[in-house]
Amino acid sequence: MDGCLVDGTVKRSILSTEAQVRKGAVVEDSVIMSGAIIGQGAVIKRAIIGEGAVISEGVVIDGTEEVQVVGYNEKVGVATDED
Repeated sequence: MDGCLVDGTVKRSILSTEAQVRKGAVVEDSVIMSGAIIGQGAVIKRAIIGEGAVISEGVVIDGTEEVQVVGYNEKVGVATDED
């Protein structure tokens, strides 16, 4: 893939190459690093999502009070086959 895949909503955020925002996901005021995947219906607000991280379907990461950080290649939530 060249660029990003965005099938959800992205507001006031930065997406690096090969980042994916799947259907129905919402990313606001965040930085999504290269190769990270935001699963269907996930909500990411005020967060930094590390390179290669996977945020599973329906997960909510809310950094409204304090910016949240998900590290390099971390997986958050229950793994599903979202292909």
